[in-house]
Amino acid sequence: MFLAPGRRERVMLLRYFELDEEANVKKSRIGRTVIKSDRRFTYEEAQLVIETGEGDYKDEILILDALAKKLRENVLRTEPLTSTALK
Repeated sequence: MFLAPGRRERVMLLRYFELDEEANVKKSRIGRTVIKSDRRFTYEEAQLVIETGEGDYKDEILILDALAKKLRENVLRTEPLTSTALK
């Protein structure tokens, strides 16, 4: 697996976004970074952390969950509910 835990560090080209409190993009840039995975989650494991607020990397997972909900809300508010908006 590409980002399997314990594997070597990988140099990546990433798109960085600076968001406001409502998840609106304020700035973005492309840059290089190094990624090394510490932990791999199944969907079920991540969902359990979201539902219980407990587990490995709980703070990070809960922040990402809140961000995903805001981004989803922004899309649904600005795009009509069509099959393309759901992709």
